[in-house]
Amino acid sequence: LIPVDSATVTISNNVVNGSDDGTKSDFGFYGQGNNAKLVITNNIINKTGDNPIVMENQAGSTSVTNNTFYITSSPDYNPYFSMAYSGTSVTTPQIVEGNAFHIDHSGSGYAEAITFDTAVLNGWNGITTDTGHYTDILIKNNTIYTEGPFARGVGLVDLSSADGFGTISEAEITGNQIIGENLTDDQTFGITLRGDIEGTLIQNNSISDLKLGIWYRV
Repeated sequence: LIPVDSATVTISNNVVNGSDDGTKSDFGFYGQGNNAKLVITNNIINKTGDNPIVMENQAGSTSVTNNTFYITSSPDYNPYFSMAYSGTSVTTPQIVEGNAFHIDHSGSGYAEAITFDTAVLNGWNGITTDTGHYTDILIKNNTIYTEGPFARGVGLVDLSSADGFGTISEAEITGNQIIGENLTDDQTFGITLRGDIEGTLIQNNSISDLKLGIWYRV
């Protein structure tokens, strides 16, 4: 048995220049199915063709701080995308703090700066018994520029098919600035909560020039 946080991986002070082409699946940093503590700090990730940062069934704690993200205008992806599925319960701290996101979006779907998804196989592959959980999320003091229609700020999304399958609990969303381009831009949301989201604290955020400040849906 490998204990959680048995090793630390630090990625800092890098500049990643992507393809600036939404038809290419080039990522920035990708963490998948490991127990290491992952620290990503003081990087610039510039216009990758797909997600700048992906965490997939990452059991170890993560700290993503003081990075700057720019996305190309056409792709429909989320700059910071963390997912738990197939029975994975992420109980370690997942921290996203002090980052700047520039979402110059004009795609056909949506782009959301920071997303935590559970039970994603339900939505992707129609596996109705898929499960996944988070129990300790901190999203703090980030600045998010949602520039264009369907550009969004923060999402906690349970994609499971039943209550309790994809619970996200004890999340804190605090001190963030989410700044829209125009109040008339379609489908721009500051904070989205979907499904079984429990014990969430949302406070001291500034949300401006978006269609909806906070969207809570079943």
